[in-house]
Amino acid sequence: MKRFLLLALALAVLHIPAMAFGQGGTIAVFADPIGEDCHPRDVAPGILQVYVVHTNTEGVTASQFMVRTGDGFEGVYLGEYLADPNDVAIGDAFAGVQMGYGECLSAPIHLITMSFYVTGSSPECCYFEVVEYPRSDPPGINAVDCDMNLVDAEGGTTFVNPDGNCVCDVPGGPTPVELTTWSRVKAMYAGN
Repeated sequence: MKRFLLLALALAVLHIPAMAFGQGGTIAVFADPIGEDCHPRDVAPGILQVYVVHTNTEGVTASQFMVRTGDGFEGVYLGEYLADPNDVAIGDAFAGVQMGYGECLSAPIHLITMSFYVTGSSPECCYFEVVEYPRSDPPGINAVDCDMNLVDAEGGTTFVNPDGNCVCDVPGGPTPVELTTWSRVKAMYAGN
């Protein structure tokens, strides 16, 4: 009952029209549950798990957002589950989700694990993008800070099967590591 009341309060705050100043952080999809690797890889048939992580915030209690895929991602969506069994969610990541975290948490906050069946055939640089919750008022990706103020959050775009030309766009997030070869590294220092 206590969790339901916390979620109801958090969801009520999400619908307050006045925006308060605060740091809502960034929500993005990652290859790891702590938000360090922004390049999931679809390179062989099997199950691909990706992680929705709330990063770059000193403290939040709730959020609302939606996940979208694009540019030919070939994964078949199998389902998702909340990372913390104490979290409460209305909806799902692809249709739009409102989540109450149960307490004030600081980043990184692993929110959802999404599972896909992949064949290893997704093209380079297809993506996951976190966008605004479709029924939000005010529009946007929103969070609730630890003082129960509605704050703006940002969404990130991460790329599957990077080819060196697609750079993750995760505000305040990690600098992606570009895959390379030893020959390319040696060539950088040739002639020095």
